[in-house]
Amino acid sequence: MMKIKKISLLRLATSMSLIISLAACTAGNIDPAKALTQMHVTKSDDYKKRPGWAAIENISQNDCKTYKSGGKSLLQWKNKPCNAKGLIEAVNDKSEAIPVFYAAYHEYGSYEVGTLSSFEAGYQSSEDIIMISANLAKVLSSSSNVDAIYKDYQQDRWSMGLNEVDKDSFYKSISSFTTKKDAMLTAYQKTHAENQQRYKAESEDRKKREQEDLFASDRAINLVLWPNPSPEQQMIVDALHTIKFTIRNDGVVYANGRRFMSSAGMESLKNSLNISLESCSDVGAYVGEKILSRACVQGFARDIVEWGETAKDHSISDRAWNAAAMDGSINYNPIKYEILFSHWAGMARVYASRGD
Repeated sequence: MMKIKKISLLRLATSMSLIISLAACTAGNIDPAKALTQMHVTKSDDYKKRPGWAAIENISQNDCKTYKSGGKSLLQWKNKPCNAKGLIEAVNDKSEAIPVFYAAYHEYGSYEVGTLSSFEAGYQSSEDIIMISANLAKVLSSSSNVDAIYKDYQQDRWSMGLNEVDKDSFYKSISSFTTKKDAMLTAYQKTHAENQQRYKAESEDRKKREQEDLFASDRAINLVLWPNPSPEQQMIVDALHTIKFTIRNDGVVYANGRRFMSSAGMESLKNSLNISLESCSDVGAYVGEKILSRACVQGFARDIVEWGETAKDHSISDRAWNAAAMDGSINYNPIKYEILFSHWAGMARVYASRGD
């Protein structure tokens, strides 16, 4: 009976001590809720304010999804939930991983460490993880940085749900991680170089497929410019008929396989031809010789035929052809609203001779 009384008195004394402590804190204008937090009676969400927490939430969802779909994941999720709690549970399964995990969370988003460009599994995210790891190892090489991280770990770990790691083990784990700094940097450089080659190859393949699809969409069109052409207009129609005009899915009209103009702007072709024909008519009227007008139109028709033949010349690159278009097409040449077919062809040859 005496023993039971002693136990009861001991419990009472302990309870009174706790009450007196809280009362003293209150009297000293300290919030009791904060006192409870310091005593690990309530949890704080302050750790969620760091950028690393949002990263943990994103990584947990994507990495867990990768694991459960049979992909290569960072962690073994098994039956753990696909959220931050599940990720921390997975980390807690290997206590030696806790210090580096917390340090990565703590430093994530800083200028020295950086961020992930994407949380989806892939080439770039793998490269980013190696880069962040190498940067983190460099940051953790400073003992003052590790001291600050460990101090915050002591405050955060209970609220975050991380298991406790004693100070010696914490520092030992960090030290072991930093020894791999050079190896991680080498791995990052290798992965980055491989990814650049992979991206280049994928980009070239994609462009090749797009170009093949574009060529496959090529279909002939019949230019009908004048319903009842005059003799002069007919000469131009005959010249245009020596050229194969097609349209592709990019909405561009091509002349003998060379880029010509947007299909939406084809009405401007008729307008340009009419202006050129009117100029020829004006020449004949000026000197009073209609034959000069006809000769002018014949020369213009020959220019169109020559332009089409130049488009077939494979020694002239598309780059040279498109550059010449800037000199001869409607919007850029000195003669407003007219297409200078002969000038276009001539400048294509000039640019080609320069190696364009």
